[in-house]
This record gives sequence, C-alpha cells and structure tokens, in this order.
Amino acid sequence: MTSTRKNLEVSRRILAKREEVFDAWTHPDWMDWYCPETMRVISASADVRIGGTYRVTMRADDGQTHTCYGAYEAIVPDRRLVFSHQWEDREPVQTHVTVQLEDDDVGTEVTVTQEGFLDADEAKSHEIGWISTLAHLEKQLAEPAPVRQRAQQAAR
Repeated sequence: MTSTRKNLEVSRRILAKREEVFDAWTHPDWMDWYCPETMRVISASADVRIGGTYRVTMRADDGQTHTCYGAYEAIVPDRRLVFSHQWEDREPVQTHVTVQLEDDDVGTEVTVTQEGFLDADEAKSHEIGWISTLAHLEKQLAEPAPVRQRAQQAAR
C-alpha cells in the first residue's frame, strides 16, 4: 500500500474466484460492500459499458450520506475496470480508479489504483477508505452465495 502526493495503490487477496470479484464490482445488487466497513450502502447503480455511469450512496453511523459517482472508461471482463470517481457532496475533484484482478494461488489479488488527487491528505484519506472497503468486499464474498442473496433481499 502506498500513497503519494497524487496517487494511491491498495491491494488485497480475496478468497473468491476472479469472476465473482468482478461481478461484485459490476452488479448493483451485489454492491452492498462498496463502502468502508463502518458505513452502509443505501443505493447503487451501475451501467457497466464504456461511457456508462455508476453511482453509490452510503450512510455513515452518524446518519450522514455520501455519494460517489463516475463513468466507466475501460472494461476488460473479469480482469480490469477503469472509471472516473468523484464525490457529490464535496468540491468536484475527479480522480481515476483502476481495479486490476489477478488470479493467485488461493483466490484473487485485487489492486486498486487511484490517481489525480490534489494533495497527500486526500490521497491518504482515500487509501484508508479503500483498505476498509476491500475488507468489506472480502467479508461479503466469504459468505456462501445463498446467504449473500438472502442478505441482499432483506436489505431492500
């Protein structure tokens, strides 16, 4: 994990098949994890095609909501996503995120790179967020598929 003045990179091994991990990034019904562990996704949409958009609204324990959104710039199914990223409730600084998925001996290595921050503090804040968000993804994918589906249905 590294963050520089304008970039960050976070990696995590997820004990799931690469295809399952990609599906979790690209199917709105599976995007419950797309926030730090201390938050909860309250809505998600994803039109996964070049130029298509995504939008995720999350709620913190204190009741505040935060919405991130962007557009897909590159898609290699089951391997790579590139998309813009910005926050609705902040000054609109657009960054670019690359998600790389690689098979390893026991699952999938997920590497998130985010570029274009204005300062090191913002990069560090997002690095902490991605670390927690990938832990959230790992926990969701560790559950058996029927449990995940029931939990998604109950959340509605």
